[in-house]
Amino acid sequence: MIKSVSINNFRSIYETTDLKLGDITFIIGKNGAGKSTLISALYLTKQLASKGNVDEIVSKMAPFGYEIFTRGSRNSSCQIGLVVRDDKGINYKFVYSIATSGPALSYNITNESLVRFESPDNQVTIYERSNGELKAINKKTGQLEDVPLNIEGVNLVLGNYNDDEANKIADLIG
Repeated sequence: MIKSVSINNFRSIYETTDLKLGDITFIIGKNGAGKSTLISALYLTKQLASKGNVDEIVSKMAPFGYEIFTRGSRNSSCQIGLVVRDDKGINYKFVYSIATSGPALSYNITNESLVRFESPDNQVTIYERSNGELKAINKKTGQLEDVPLNIEGVNLVLGNYNDDEANKIADLIG
């Protein structure tokens, strides 16, 4: 279950703090307040977690592409984060960034991370991706180690990575 959402530079939302979601959440506001944008961010994340390609998904959401960014800039990025709780009550924070690249205005996922919160004071990074490099936790040592990134920049690691926890969170989002 998604417990909170944070969005930066996505469509009409410049920046949010963690927007808490309950078992039942109503989204109410004036026209142009960002209700549809919030739903679009969740839809985008769901599609990407289900092994979707960011270029294909964005082209369906925004025909001019760069309009997914708040300022409509061709050279920009946005960030979406979710806190998800699994059926055992463990919270995970998943955050990713999308940025444009090249003259053809293609999109890439530049940063991504999945963190498990075992308690308020104890967090474990499952994996983190930054600029084409992936570090994942070694289950034996508990340390982050470099691993080959066999996932293209248009796809999330989440849902495409052979890790039980990542797959579980991808299923909860998707």
